[in-house]
Formats: sequence, C-alpha cells, structure tokens
Amino acid sequence: MINIFIIFFILMSTYSFADTVLIRKSDGFPIEYQSNDVSRETLLNNNPSYTEDEVEVKTVSAEQYRDMAYEKIEKPAKDKRNKELEQKRAKIKQKLNLNDSELDDLLDILKGL
Repeated sequence: MINIFIIFFILMSTYSFADTVLIRKSDGFPIEYQSNDVSRETLLNNNPSYTEDEVEVKTVSAEQYRDMAYEKIEKPAKDKRNKELEQKRAKIKQKLNLNDSELDDLLDILKGL
C-alpha cells in the first residue's frame, strides 16, 4: 500500500498544470489566456481579428503567464500612468510657480485632508 502512495506522490509532484496563451507575434503581446490546455482553433475562433500568421500559441505555466502579463500589459500601463502624472505635476508646478520642495509640501498637505 505504501508503494502505491509513493508512486502516486511522485507522479503528482512531477505533473505540471499547463495553461495556454495566444500571443501576437509582432510584439509578443498576450491576446488571450486560458487557464487550461485549449486548442489553437479555439483561441483563433475566440479572436477572429487575427490570422494564423499573426499569432502563436504557447503552453505556459501560470507563473510564466504572470511574468508575461506584467511585462507586456501591466508595466507599460503603469509606466504610461506615471508619465501622465509627472506631466500633470510639471504643469501644476509651473502654473503655481512652485519649486519641487514647495510642490511636495503642498501634495503632503492635500494627502492629509
């Protein structure tokens, strides 16, 4: 009985769950993610605006997808938002004729309200 348990444990510990992602070839952008192993046809049918030549299907782990999504989706959005905030900060600083320290003090006061 113990041998069966050991074999089962070894088999389960080596099994990795596979997820599927449809990726735009031109820039590596993940178009669709499925948390199971789905067919290429399913992903293409779900995304009719792309041709087979424009995309690739990869089998990835959940961790690999998280890294991919961060690099291609979350990080660019965060960087864009930070750039927009910095531009707004510069405009306000100029309109109010403040230096960096004065603007920081003003922002601290506003955060405390």
